[in-house]
Amino acid sequence: MRSRLLLRAFLLVVLAGGVLLWPRPGAAQGLPPTTGEQRAVEVDVHATDAGTTLSAEDARRLGLSTDGGEATLVPPVLLQESPAAYPEGLEGVDGEVVLELRVDEQGGVAEVYVTGGTREKALVASALAAAKGLRFSPATLGGQPVSVRLPFVYRFEAPLPESFMSHLAGTVRAKGTRRPLVGAVVFLDGSTTPAATTDSDGRFSLKTLPGDHRLEVRAPGHAPERFEEVLVQGETLEVLYRLEPLVVNPYETVVRDERERTEVSRITLHEQELREVPGTVGDPFRVVMLMPGVGSLASGISYPVVRGSQPAATGFFLDGVRIPMLYHLLLGPAMVHPDFIDSIDFYVGVPPAQYGRLLGGAVEGRISRPREDRLHYTVYADLLNSGGFVEYPFASTGTSVSVAGRVSYAGLAIVPLAESLNQAGSEYSRSRASFWDYQARVEQKLGQGRLRLFALGSSDDFGSTPIPDMAHKEGFGVHTTFHRVDLRGTHPLAGGEAELGVTWGVDDFGFIGERTVARPQGIGVERVGEYTLRQMSVSARARWQRRFSDSLELSAGADVEHRRAAIGRMSTWRGRCARRWRCVTCACGVCPRGAPAPSSSRPFGKCPSSSRRYQIPGTSRWRVRCMYSV
Repeated sequence: MRSRLLLRAFLLVVLAGGVLLWPRPGAAQGLPPTTGEQRAVEVDVHATDAGTTLSAEDARRLGLSTDGGEATLVPPVLLQESPAAYPEGLEGVDGEVVLELRVDEQGGVAEVYVTGGTREKALVASALAAAKGLRFSPATLGGQPVSVRLPFVYRFEAPLPESFMSHLAGTVRAKGTRRPLVGAVVFLDGSTTPAATTDSDGRFSLKTLPGDHRLEVRAPGHAPERFEEVLVQGETLEVLYRLEPLVVNPYETVVRDERERTEVSRITLHEQELREVPGTVGDPFRVVMLMPGVGSLASGISYPVVRGSQPAATGFFLDGVRIPMLYHLLLGPAMVHPDFIDSIDFYVGVPPAQYGRLLGGAVEGRISRPREDRLHYTVYADLLNSGGFVEYPFASTGTSVSVAGRVSYAGLAIVPLAESLNQAGSEYSRSRASFWDYQARVEQKLGQGRLRLFALGSSDDFGSTPIPDMAHKEGFGVHTTFHRVDLRGTHPLAGGEAELGVTWGVDDFGFIGERTVARPQGIGVERVGEYTLRQMSVSARARWQRRFSDSLELSAGADVEHRRAAIGRMSTWRGRCARRWRCVTCACGVCPRGAPAPSSSRPFGKCPSSSRRYQIPGTSRWRVRCMYSV
């Protein structure tokens, strides 16, 4: 909105308008005497070479002499501006509002009328409200203050959208000492009005139109400097300006040294970095493999290990929930769909207290907030797997549901490739490899807080299956499966955020043995052995976090975890068993045939059941931990 230049331009013309006079008792000589009642007389003024005066006829009516300057009007002068704000919610509308003001004998605006300009109601209302705040020096006629009418124009220009603007940010320092200059003023394109002023750190920031710009930087005690910059639409230019001190202390010595090295404890990668880094194929977790200080369990294996620590000392987490691994088959894609990941925190050294029990690094993926505007979905397919992601918000209830999954058909490509590379081996067995995973989230708004249920799981299977063309061929397989269900709620508390959560999980890891056998109906494949480790866990946690400033954050919490592990074994070999083995099918515990337990610790034995599946009694472990960090 502009008004200052327009007002002064109009004051030269305004005075061709009208003048209101209110005669008072005891008026100066030449004015008509009062008769006890006050009356308003409105006359016109004219601009001449001698100034702004009344006509001879109006001067006689008012009893003023045209000689001696009594009929000359001294115009009002604007003392206090009152800018009009551009109306909120109005976009892309320019215009001007022409007003007629009546300035009273005290210099205030007594009346405001709209005489022309735009018909946009929002602009007119803003101009009328702002005009009442204008203040003038009173106009005088014949030495007495009088009320005058004059036109005033408010011109509105719609602000440009943020995407059309350019940003310039930088630091102003003193040459030699590199000391940040506080209160340095930045002028843009020859303007006498400062465009920006530096803060306590010597920083400044401003927005302007794109293109070539001339800047002048001034600071007390320093010589002003001029700079030229080219700004690009929608981009931010970071600059460093140095000013020459006017007075240099000859006894001042500047000593420079290498900055003390500070080890980076956490590296945070956000959305654009996670998906656009070359070599990651859009997989967020693969960025971690490219970070400095990260090695691999073996060449080509997607299992990040912080150098200097053991592989088991590096932990993988998803919003605080620990998962056994990140990638399918240690080579394939990540087990979590990319659309679920908002950022990744990588702790190079010993991780913070909330991760506990880890001596190496930690990799944690942060789950993104559900989008609440509309339906979102993605579908993809390649030579090895296909999957999709669907997210839908229910605005009426404040519920958001997100589902993702992936299924592999890698065996269709691996089997022909393996057989083509090893013709002899392909006559004995066929390779197999497959995997699948799923993720599901339901998030509900509850007042100022949120309640979220998140479930995920994964399964991998690879090995070699014997070809059933003759008996006594052998094969093997390895399978891994895990599931997690996490329920947590968050709510503002004491200026921070409180969180309560409980997690259930199960992990299976096993080896499978297969063999071809001769049957009356032909050669078949049967499972001859299985060794499985199963672990079940239940954990609960509480946390409170509050950020006091950019450099101070307080976190406190506690968690409790219960784990139970058991080993299961299935075998077709019939022999003797130590009594510490228990048959799962018949639950005999002790061999019913009365065979004494051997003195040796061979874990095999006889069992009349045809199942021959055994397991070691499970072992349980509790862990309770409290933590706080600043």
